[in-house]
Amino acid sequence: MSTIVKHTINLKTLTICATIVCLIALFLYVFEAQKRFKEVSDILAERLVTTEQTVQTISTLSSEIGYGGFIHNFKNYVLRRDPSYKEKAEQNYQRATKQINDLKQANLGANFTKELDDIRYTIDQYFKNLMILSPDLISDQVTMDDRLVKVDDSLAIEGFRKIYQLQSKVTQTTLELAKEKEQAAQHFISYGYILILNILATAALIFALIHRIQTQTHKAERASQAKSDFLLTMSHEIRTPLNGILGLIQLLNVKKLTREEKHQFGLIQSSGELLLGILNNVLDLDKMEKDKLRLEQVPTDLDYLLQTTTDFYKNLASENGLLLNYYSNLQDAGYLMCDPTKLRQVLSNLLSNALKYTKEGRIEVYACVSKLQSQQDRRFCNIKIEISDTGIGMNEDKCEEVFDKYKNNGLGLVIVKELVKLMDGEISLISTPNKGTEFTIQIPFAKATKEELQHHKTKRLNPNHSMSGLRALVAEDNLVNAVVAKGFLEHMGLMVSVAHDGYEATRLFKEKSPDLILMDINMPHLDGLEATKAIRQMSNGHDVPILALTADAFTQTKEKCMQVGMNGVITKPFTFEHFKQRIFDAVA
Repeated sequence: MSTIVKHTINLKTLTICATIVCLIALFLYVFEAQKRFKEVSDILAERLVTTEQTVQTISTLSSEIGYGGFIHNFKNYVLRRDPSYKEKAEQNYQRATKQINDLKQANLGANFTKELDDIRYTIDQYFKNLMILSPDLISDQVTMDDRLVKVDDSLAIEGFRKIYQLQSKVTQTTLELAKEKEQAAQHFISYGYILILNILATAALIFALIHRIQTQTHKAERASQAKSDFLLTMSHEIRTPLNGILGLIQLLNVKKLTREEKHQFGLIQSSGELLLGILNNVLDLDKMEKDKLRLEQVPTDLDYLLQTTTDFYKNLASENGLLLNYYSNLQDAGYLMCDPTKLRQVLSNLLSNALKYTKEGRIEVYACVSKLQSQQDRRFCNIKIEISDTGIGMNEDKCEEVFDKYKNNGLGLVIVKELVKLMDGEISLISTPNKGTEFTIQIPFAKATKEELQHHKTKRLNPNHSMSGLRALVAEDNLVNAVVAKGFLEHMGLMVSVAHDGYEATRLFKEKSPDLILMDINMPHLDGLEATKAIRQMSNGHDVPILALTADAFTQTKEKCMQVGMNGVITKPFTFEHFKQRIFDAVA
């Protein structure tokens, strides 16, 4: 699964989780809002009930005091001297005082209390006079009693007027507050539902975008896979004949050739190696884009590796009239842990670049041990490699583009930068137009331990080890490659049988019982993987070493070979030394 798809899935999961959390929080928020709205509604309803009760009490109080009430009966009693009016007046007074006390206990405010006190004072005066009024006076005479019971009603009347005003304001305020709170709560709840819809719509939009990204990603992955399949096919189609060319050159006894013929064969081999280097660059770039390029770590004599790689290009430099020199102080650096193939590829690409842009003069390679200020660990050794030329050079703007695969014309320097970065190193360049260019590489290599060196030495080919008399089976449908493999094995002293497909390989294995099998992968009728499975199921096929011969340089091909029981893989094209070492590793 690609990194983009993983990130997309993570984004989708995160969006789902975030949406769920937001919805839960919003539902809780709306639930809490509804709960508070109910509480406010209950409080307001209670206030309204209290207000209604207060209004009712005030109305009753007014009735008990006013017309038909206490003062009315009091005056009727004064005018008519009818004891029944006095009794009614006393009853009105008792009820009125109780209602005044009830209203005061309702805590309606200081203004209400003041007005109630004024009303109480007025009716108390009436009641006091009621108690001292003589019932024996004649109704049509104005006596001292009449003047005595005369009470000023204006204070009570004003009190009632203000109470009605205050109560009216309280009622209006309560109703307005209730309406305002109700509208606010309804709006708040409505906004909450709108927000929920917005969240759902946003989540749907995000999911749509994610789906679109996934669709585009799958298209890009299919295109990338198509490119990889093409590269796999191209690699196989080029490596197969290239193995024949380079292998047959190595089989030739160059000692019998003239100096000119040796030189020409050397150029053929160099050209083939350069073509192989270009092919490796393309494949490595594809692996880098998929983050699948991995480095191996083996004890390596860096001085020998750099020297032999430089020597390989001396013929090409000489052919172009250039001097190519190598200098170093790495003789005492010892064995360092690195990927020799990739380091050789880095130097090869830089030398190819120098040869391409240098028409006259010289190319120099200088390697030394360099101490980085930040590198204090004695387990590491920092190596600096400088490749300088007297070529056409370049300006500063061009220097910034040489490592950019979208702006540079070639892949070599792009591969160099990525490989150096993969080795935890750095690369820089200095260039002057018409004077030349100098690339500087600094890479920290771990020093090989004694255990690593011992393990490496035990795997190396013992030159005194004889393979004479061993039987080998080569399963290869390509005639040229079969000739190369057979020639290499016979040169090592083995007796060789050749099969041209998987069925013939299984038949010859039963007949010859070989000590070693070299198995091509892509063969007609029965491929190498199925043939290996068949051999491993035979009684004498469990332990025989089987090495794959394949032009597929991809990791997945090597993994498939190991899964069916092969002991290793030899990738085409191969040198005789590499071939010989792999054979020794398999049978030793």
